Amino acid sequence: EKEKGLRAILNYGHTFAHVIENETNYKEFLHGEAVAIGMNMANRLSVRLGLMSEAQAAEIKQVLEKFDLPISYKIENEYAFYEAFFMDKKTKDDKINFIIADKIGSAFIKNDVKKEDVLETLREFK
Repeated sequence: EKEKGLRAILNYGHTFAHVIENETNYKEFLHGEAVAIGMNMANRLSVRLGLMSEAQAAEIKQVLEKFDLPISYKIENEYAFYEAFFMDKKTKDDKINFIIADKIGSAFIKNDVKKEDVLETLREFK
C-alpha cells in the first residue's frame, strides 16, 4: 500500500525515531535528532527495497550531516528493535507502516515490507 502527500512527508523517519526514543527513554536525542537518524534508517530500507538509489540516500545523509544532525544509532538487538515497531500507533493489523522516500521531497507509506528486509536494514546499524 502506498500513500503520498504532506502527511507522509511530515512523518518521514518517525517510524524508526519512535523506537530510538523509547529505547533511550527520550534522554539521548532530541525528537528532531531521532527523526534524522530515522530518516537515514528509512533511506537504507528504501535502498534495500530498490526504491531509492545509493546516490540519493548519500545526498540526503550529507544534508543531515551538514546541519550537524546525528545519522547513526547503535542497535544492540535488531529483533527487539523490530518488535518495538509494533508499539507504534502507525502499526495496524500487524503491518508496520514505514514512511519511506524514493527521492528528495517524495515520501510515502509502505506497509508490505518483509521482516527479513527490515532486519537486514537494522543490521546495518549494529
